[in-house]
Order: sequence, then C-alpha cells, then structure tokens
Amino acid sequence: MRREEWRLVIPVHLAETRTEAFDDCRAGAARWQREYFVRTLGRRFPTDFPDREVIDRMAEAGAWIVGTPDDLIAAIERFDEATGGFGGLMVTTVEWTSREKVRKSYELIADYVMPRFQGSLAGLEGSNRRSRAISAELRDARETALEQAYQSFEAARRH
Repeated sequence: MRREEWRLVIPVHLAETRTEAFDDCRAGAARWQREYFVRTLGRRFPTDFPDREVIDRMAEAGAWIVGTPDDLIAAIERFDEATGGFGGLMVTTVEWTSREKVRKSYELIADYVMPRFQGSLAGLEGSNRRSRAISAELRDARETALEQAYQSFEAARRH
C-alpha cells in the first residue's frame, strides 16, 4: 500500500480551549475506555489510576487528540512527519460529551483544520505575509498622511 493510501483513525474532540475540550469529555472518555475496551473487549489497559486521568493519559500518549484546532493541526503535522506522508485522517467520534459539543468539535475541524490542509488558506496566508512585510512602510505612510492632514486643517483654521 502506498503512503498516500494510508488512513489514520483516531478519536478527536476539539473546543475553543484545551481546558474546555478535556472537561467536555473527561467522564465520557473514561467510561468508554474502561467499560468498552477493558471490560467488553478485554484489552489490557492500566486501571490503577482515577477515571479523571484517563483522557489526559490517552491524549499525552498521542492516542487521542483532545484540545483546540491548533492541537489537531500540530498532531496531523507530527503524523505526517512520522509517516513520511499519509492519505487521510478519519476522526472517530465517540459519545464522550453532548451532541452540541460534538457538533461544535466538527465545526472547529471544518472551519480551522481542514482549510489548513486543503490549500484553501494559501491566498489568505499569502496576503497576510505580504501585509506584514510592508506593515512598517504602510504605518509610516499613514502617520505622514495624518500629520499632513492635521497641519493642513490647522493652517486653514488659522486663516
């Protein structure tokens, strides 16, 4: 199988902040991991720590991506570097949290993560780079124009 055909499958939950994302899913993720994988499937998974730590440990290990759009972008870039390139990422959604928060997670992926990898931000990023490159020049021109306008107004007001 060629690398571009590889598909990565990983649980993902995003929110506006990392704290919010972890808090959204803390109880549900622990229940899913311990009840389904350990008790139902019989997989070996250490259970000698509190449920509230499950999501932290899985995210820290890179098995789950929980956080902000920037966290998912960074994870995809790490996966790409580690594999030498891959074909796609399939997001596993598990009912760790409310339907509304799962929907918001998908919206964040669609609005901030997908455009990053589809090339649809290239124009905006290029425009931003060009604007930053000439920002000092534009600032100086604006300040000069404002000063000239102010002096012209003052001169007209005196006459």
